[in-house]
Amino acid sequence: MKIFSFAIVSLIMMSCLLTFLVSSNVEASEYLGVLCGNVQVGSQTANFKLVVTDMGGWHYILNGTSTNSSTTATAAVFGNAEIVGSNIIMTLHGSRIDADATSISTASVKIDLSTMSGIVRTISSDYNYSDGKFEPDAHISGNVTLIPCP
Repeated sequence: MKIFSFAIVSLIMMSCLLTFLVSSNVEASEYLGVLCGNVQVGSQTANFKLVVTDMGGWHYILNGTSTNSSTTATAAVFGNAEIVGSNIIMTLHGSRIDADATSISTASVKIDLSTMSGIVRTISSDYNYSDGKFEPDAHISGNVTLIPCP
């Protein structure tokens, strides 16, 4: 019985020590606000609205929505952003479902902090319900501008 009691006390003490060590290195995330922008690709415009959460050390989590002038669907979007020199570098992943198709995409975005504008490169894949065809690897390049949120 004495060995059992010693083992329980030791386990509790180790658990407390590990909890203290792990929790002492945890940084809390902080909600910063909403980031909005538009992307111009030829005659089409897409708009995004992203919640920005600061994870510390110039690392940010992004999540929100994107709409496109060529469809009525709204895409769910998530990703991350990093401040690198005088640029914001973002990776965004999105998916949408509308009456005609399902689409997934990944975008790389580079925004110059001095102009609040930059470039976006997107790779997407679409599945069209009407003809049952899968259209992989659509490559899209465009310009992105940060705008005040509506």
